Amino acid sequence: MNNDVEVYKTMGNKTDTYKRKIDLKYNLSEYWSLMRKYRGLVFAMMFILVIIELFQIIPKFLFKEIVDKGTLFANGTIGVPELSFILLVIAGIYIGSNIIQITFFGLEVSFFLN
Repeated sequence: MNNDVEVYKTMGNKTDTYKRKIDLKYNLSEYWSLMRKYRGLVFAMMFILVIIELFQIIPKFLFKEIVDKGTLFANGTIGVPELSFILLVIAGIYIGSNIIQITFFGLEVSFFLN
């Protein structure tokens, strides 16, 4: 990765272009010094964002389970009562994950508003 940045310096009608190295360590130390007061809030926001993204994965796995169990049902491996129970459990997990996701999204919004 190239850490050079072109800097344009204008004096009158003449524009000089020169390359300057970006000091990433200095920049990060400046950001952390500005965020020192909000460090707990930043980590809480990052935690909430990770939880929300993890809950975005759940419906894909649930759909996979529905397809897999539907295939077993079509092959005659499982009966109607087993399939019904599995679908009810999957529906419960889906509804529960959505409730948790909405709750964490509400926390995220409240952090942004404060």
